Amino acid sequence: IDFSLDVSNEGGAALPPGSGRSTERATSSSEPVYAPPQSARKIEQPSQALADPRVVSLLQRVFGTRKYQLRKALRERDVEKNGRLREDEFMDALLSVAPQLSDNDSYLLADKFFPTTNSSIDYPLLLDSAFRT
Repeated sequence: IDFSLDVSNEGGAALPPGSGRSTERATSSSEPVYAPPQSARKIEQPSQALADPRVVSLLQRVFGTRKYQLRKALRERDVEKNGRLREDEFMDALLSVAPQLSDNDSYLLADKFFPTTNSSIDYPLLLDSAFRT
Protein backbone atom coordinates (compact mmCIF):
# COMPACT_ATOMS: atom_id res chain seq x y z
CA ILE A 1 0.00 0.00 0.00
CA ASP A 2 1.41 3.37 -1.05
CA PHE A 3 0.87 6.06 1.61
CA SER A 4 2.73 8.85 -0.18
CA LEU A 5 0.92 11.98 -1.30
CA ASP A 6 1.32 13.59 -4.67
CA VAL A 7 2.22 17.19 -3.85
CA SER A 8 3.09 18.28 -7.37
CA ASN A 9 0.24 19.83 -9.34
CA GLU A 10 -2.69 18.01 -7.73
CA GLY A 11 -1.31 17.77 -4.18
CA GLY A 12 -4.22 19.76 -2.83
CA ALA A 13 -6.54 16.95 -3.96
CA ALA A 14 -5.33 14.86 -1.02
CA LEU A 15 -6.81 17.41 1.38
CA PRO A 16 -10.51 17.57 2.24
CA PRO A 17 -12.47 20.16 0.26
CA GLY A 18 -11.99 23.66 1.65
CA SER A 19 -9.02 22.75 3.85
CA GLY A 20 -6.55 24.40 1.48
CA ARG A 21 -7.97 27.78 2.42
CA SER A 22 -7.54 27.12 6.14
CA THR A 23 -3.89 26.26 5.51
CA GLU A 24 -3.41 29.49 3.60
CA ARG A 25 -5.12 31.47 6.34
CA ALA A 26 -2.99 29.87 9.05
CA THR A 27 0.22 30.89 7.30
CA SER A 28 -0.97 34.37 6.37
CA SER A 29 0.34 37.18 8.55
CA SER A 30 -2.02 39.83 7.22
CA GLU A 31 -4.78 39.08 9.75
CA PRO A 32 -4.81 41.17 12.92
CA VAL A 33 -3.76 39.56 16.19
CA TYR A 34 -6.39 39.52 18.94
CA ALA A 35 -5.59 41.66 21.96
CA PRO A 36 -7.98 41.69 24.92
CA PRO A 37 -9.57 45.04 25.70
CA GLN A 38 -7.94 47.07 28.45
CA SER A 39 -10.82 46.26 30.81
CA ALA A 40 -10.14 42.51 30.48
CA ARG A 41 -6.47 42.73 31.42
CA LYS A 42 -5.37 41.93 34.94
CA ILE A 43 -4.38 44.84 37.09
CA GLU A 44 -1.89 44.66 39.92
CA GLN A 45 -1.53 47.47 42.42
CA PRO A 46 0.08 46.25 45.65
CA SER A 47 2.64 49.05 45.82
CA GLN A 48 0.00 51.76 45.40
CA ALA A 49 -2.18 50.21 48.09
CA LEU A 50 0.82 49.93 50.41
CA ALA A 51 1.36 53.65 50.03
CA ASP A 52 -1.71 53.99 52.25
CA PRO A 53 -0.43 53.92 55.85
CA ARG A 54 -3.76 52.45 57.02
CA VAL A 55 -3.16 49.33 54.91
CA VAL A 56 0.40 48.82 56.15
CA SER A 57 -0.64 49.40 59.74
CA LEU A 58 -3.53 46.96 59.41
CA LEU A 59 -1.40 44.22 57.85
CA GLN A 60 1.33 44.62 60.46
CA ARG A 61 -1.11 44.77 63.37
CA VAL A 62 -3.25 41.79 62.36
CA PHE A 63 -0.66 39.56 60.66
CA GLY A 64 2.67 40.77 62.09
CA THR A 65 3.10 37.82 64.45
CA ARG A 66 1.65 35.40 61.87
CA LYS A 67 3.62 36.34 58.75
CA TYR A 68 4.61 32.75 58.03
CA GLN A 69 1.05 31.47 58.48
CA LEU A 70 -0.17 34.17 56.10
CA ARG A 71 2.47 33.32 53.50
CA LYS A 72 1.57 29.64 53.73
CA ALA A 73 -2.16 30.36 53.38
CA LEU A 74 -1.54 32.57 50.33
CA ARG A 75 0.66 29.93 48.67
CA GLU A 76 -1.93 27.22 49.27
CA ARG A 77 -4.54 29.24 47.40
CA ASP A 78 -2.20 29.99 44.49
CA VAL A 79 -3.29 27.02 42.37
CA GLU A 80 -1.49 28.34 39.28
CA LYS A 81 1.75 28.83 41.28
CA ASN A 82 2.39 32.17 39.60
CA GLY A 83 2.48 34.41 42.67
CA ARG A 84 -0.84 36.07 41.89
CA LEU A 85 -4.22 35.81 43.55
CA ARG A 86 -7.67 37.11 42.76
CA GLU A 87 -9.78 38.82 45.40
CA ASP A 88 -11.70 35.74 46.56
CA GLU A 89 -8.53 33.68 46.97
CA PHE A 90 -6.68 36.48 48.74
CA MET A 91 -9.49 37.29 51.17
CA ASP A 92 -10.05 33.59 51.90
CA ALA A 93 -6.37 33.27 52.85
CA LEU A 94 -6.51 36.34 55.10
CA LEU A 95 -9.62 35.14 56.90
CA SER A 96 -8.18 31.65 57.37
CA VAL A 97 -5.30 33.18 59.35
CA ALA A 98 -7.25 35.98 61.05
CA PRO A 99 -10.95 35.06 61.26
CA GLN A 100 -11.43 37.99 63.65
CA LEU A 101 -10.69 40.46 60.82
CA SER A 102 -13.53 42.98 60.93
CA ASP A 103 -15.79 43.72 58.00
CA ASN A 104 -14.38 47.27 57.84
CA ASP A 105 -10.79 45.99 57.73
CA SER A 106 -11.70 43.39 55.10
CA TYR A 107 -13.36 46.07 53.01
CA LEU A 108 -10.36 48.40 53.29
CA LEU A 109 -8.00 45.69 52.03
CA ALA A 110 -10.33 44.54 49.24
CA ASP A 111 -10.96 48.12 48.14
CA LYS A 112 -7.26 49.02 48.03
CA PHE A 113 -5.90 45.83 46.44
CA PHE A 114 -8.80 45.00 44.11
CA PRO A 115 -10.23 48.19 42.60
CA THR A 116 -11.80 46.26 39.69
CA THR A 117 -13.33 42.80 39.41
CA ASN A 118 -10.47 41.51 37.27
CA SER A 119 -7.66 42.73 39.52
CA SER A 120 -5.06 40.39 40.95
CA ILE A 121 -2.31 40.86 43.49
CA ASP A 122 1.33 39.83 43.48
CA TYR A 123 1.34 38.46 47.01
CA PRO A 124 5.13 37.83 47.35
CA LEU A 125 5.67 41.53 46.60
CA LEU A 126 2.95 42.44 49.08
CA LEU A 127 4.54 40.33 51.82
CA ASP A 128 7.99 41.78 51.14
CA SER A 129 6.67 45.33 51.15
CA ALA A 130 4.36 45.07 54.15
CA PHE A 131 6.70 43.12 56.42
CA ARG A 132 10.04 44.55 55.35
CA THR A 133 12.41 44.47 58.29
